[in-house]
Amino acid sequence: MIKLNLSVLFVAALVVSAQAELRIGPKVGAFQPTAKKTRDALGSTWFGFGFGPVDTRGSTERSQIGSDFRVLTRNSRGNRFLMISPSYGPTITLGDPNSQGAVPYVAFRVGPSYFDYGIGTGAARVSKKRLGYNLNMELGATLSNAGRLALRYDRVSRFDGYNFDGLSLEFMFSIGRF
Repeated sequence: MIKLNLSVLFVAALVVSAQAELRIGPKVGAFQPTAKKTRDALGSTWFGFGFGPVDTRGSTERSQIGSDFRVLTRNSRGNRFLMISPSYGPTITLGDPNSQGAVPYVAFRVGPSYFDYGIGTGAARVSKKRLGYNLNMELGATLSNAGRLALRYDRVSRFDGYNFDGLSLEFMFSIGRF
């Protein structure tokens, strides 16, 4: 467990270092797996909250390379799931980047993912730790350069007959900057 925690901190430091200006704040959201088998095993809607870097894309550039760091967990019905995914890719502003109001954007990102899951019962239980990939597309809007609202689709590696792809709705709000 200590090795995993150090790895998470290392990846988080890489993501944070990629940000021109670090804003921090709370994040709330809902994730819905697209595969019925995954929903049956872990539940249909996964609510989550967290605290960490909030990329509000405060740049005046139309496009830039952005990053994201996602930790998705679920414990339900005797099953567990953890996915840690840093991702990088272009973010394209769809409105006036100098606007003081809401500015829509689209982002396309790719990165590695760490999976740790245990699903099933008895002899049919699958419990693995794996490395895979994450491709994600996000459509959202920055809100007065202090937060963002986003709709995101993640396509991830499939293992042991399980598809962990899903759709998320997230709200992040900056409470400070460094």
